[in-house]
Amino acid sequence: MKFIELTASERMLVLANQWLSEVSHQLWPGWTAAEAPIAVYRQNERVLLVDHPAPPTEFVPVETDLGPMQFFGGNHPSVRGCTNSEIAGVQTACLMRDSPAEAGEEAVTLIGLLIHEKFHCFQATWGGWDGIEANDFNAYPREDATNNALCQVENLLVADTDWRPITARTRAAIASYRAVRDHRRKRLEEQAIGFE
Repeated sequence: MKFIELTASERMLVLANQWLSEVSHQLWPGWTAAEAPIAVYRQNERVLLVDHPAPPTEFVPVETDLGPMQFFGGNHPSVRGCTNSEIAGVQTACLMRDSPAEAGEEAVTLIGLLIHEKFHCFQATWGGWDGIEANDFNAYPREDATNNALCQVENLLVADTDWRPITARTRAAIASYRAVRDHRRKRLEEQAIGFE
């Protein structure tokens, strides 16, 4: 099996994916993030498929220092950017990384992106979400500075946890995240909460 080196952002996403798989049920009732694989996509270069239960045959197995993955050279038609996409019948979180020179990218940005796309995979499979409704999107307070600042605090609390092993500090960060989220949502209308 061919060995490939991971970039800094690929490594961060794979490690964050492992962490999220362990704690997702604490972030949202019924959410098991491990059920959704990830596809880390570098335009015109490669797609790495991680934790897919039945990868398409055009993906070839490769080894990395973080374990086995599946590799596709170039652009894959199922991976269109940062979104959720069905790959071989499985909702997959697709995370587009633009260039190899991303070592300085903020961890909170990568982790926030991962959580966001993995949660969309969950929404797509739970039967209660058919995508973004224009009315919900337009009703959401996107320009509300307080709401946006509190969303950032939530992201920082989740990003600033110990990944391995899950510790008391991790549990405290998750509890703080929930407290901030609950406080922030008291300001929102039901339609905006539903949109989230």
